[in-house]
Amino acid sequence: MDGEAKALRASERELAAFGYELYDLGTDFNSKEHLYYLISIETGEPLSPNLLYRRDVERIAADLHTG
Repeated sequence: MDGEAKALRASERELAAFGYELYDLGTDFNSKEHLYYLISIETGEPLSPNLLYRRDVERIAADLHTG
């Protein structure tokens, strides 16, 4: 597992600790970059109405952690 994958898994664990589930939707059109969707485990509501890139997921996880 490369560094980016490890960072994403760490972000995923952090998000789960705050009650969010991350869904990998596969790659973006004409790109190798994956898109993600983030929802509340409790309510099923999306955290963001937009699809997210890995960098967005990592930023959100860091923001939640630092409060």
